[in-house]
Amino acid sequence: MGFVVSFHTLSGLPLSVSLGRAFVKGHKAAQNELLVGVQQILQDSQMLVLVDSGALKSSGEVIEQDQGDTVIINYGDDTIGAGGLPSRMYALDQHENLSYNHPHGGQAKFLEEPFLNRLDEVRLEVFKAFARALNGTP
Repeated sequence: MGFVVSFHTLSGLPLSVSLGRAFVKGHKAAQNELLVGVQQILQDSQMLVLVDSGALKSSGEVIEQDQGDTVIINYGDDTIGAGGLPSRMYALDQHENLSYNHPHGGQAKFLEEPFLNRLDEVRLEVFKAFARALNGTP
């Protein structure tokens, strides 16, 4: 993977800069920071997810896909309650239905709220990690 920036100087001379290795390091740094940010969102959501048996809360996980370019927070599974985990449909219903009462704690929008609260921070930290890697600073 490489990245080349080309432009002409004021005198008209061509100038090219290869960002090959720096770009790869920047990409990896951005992926790592994205993972950290998403893990923080999951942690925040754990304080808001509804509590009945605790199964939904314990099903929360971060999943990396596309060699780390995509990071997903998941609650529930596709086995329709097998293995003690609630289904994704149950998790979605509990997340979206604002009229449900949660007497044992938790709330609707238990994932959306932390996501929106941290979105700008995560974006900024991903950008800063990429820029630091390009500049060769820790």
